[in-house]
Amino acid sequence: MDAVASMDAVATADARGTDAPSPPPADAHPVDATSVLDAGSGDRTPVTDRCARSTHERCGNDGDCFTGGCGGELCAASAGGITTCDCTAPAGASCGCVANECIWYSE
Repeated sequence: MDAVASMDAVATADARGTDAPSPPPADAHPVDATSVLDAGSGDRTPVTDRCARSTHERCGNDGDCFTGGCGGELCAASAGGITTCDCTAPAGASCGCVANECIWYSE
């Protein structure tokens, strides 16, 4: 590396500083005003039934959340999931995106 290239590298590193924000993880969902509205957090109440199993993974809208588990009791940001098969999906609840997390909710 020549002296000019070396100085450019140092200048670039100094310009970023040590407090530069890290890029988001590869699996992060972008969030915009539309996805927050789609998340419906204002009209939705989280379900706390013992069989309402939620992963609280990040989401941008309801389409990012899936039910899974042996009895369909798991609400997650990926299809499938393994559970202990002791529950079924909570009655009267839906799996969806609330406050940018996949959870069971009621309206």
